[in-house]
Amino acid sequence: MRELKTFSQRCENVGRRNNVVSMTPQEIFEYKQRWMPGYSVRLHSDLRSQAKDYCKIQMMAHQWKYHEYTDVYEDTFYFEHRIDAQSFEAHWDKKFVNAGIV
Repeated sequence: MRELKTFSQRCENVGRRNNVVSMTPQEIFEYKQRWMPGYSVRLHSDLRSQAKDYCKIQMMAHQWKYHEYTDVYEDTFYFEHRIDAQSFEAHWDKKFVNAGIV
């Protein structure tokens, strides 16, 4: 018989990319609530589809989140880890990322 683990036991190694952790949608939501807002990157809304594809390939579902139209023609992507936010930002042309940030 398969042993059931508690939520906290399942989340112990979640930050490691090598471990495959299957989390329910509810567990993913609760996990994201713990690290939000994390590290944010603003991106032009025309790149939304490509940006979501990038995140789905490069990260696990519990490590990123996005909000549509956080400003005019702008979406904001949130990341649990700084390195993921930096990699995401470096992937796009600078004129489409964090425009208007002083």
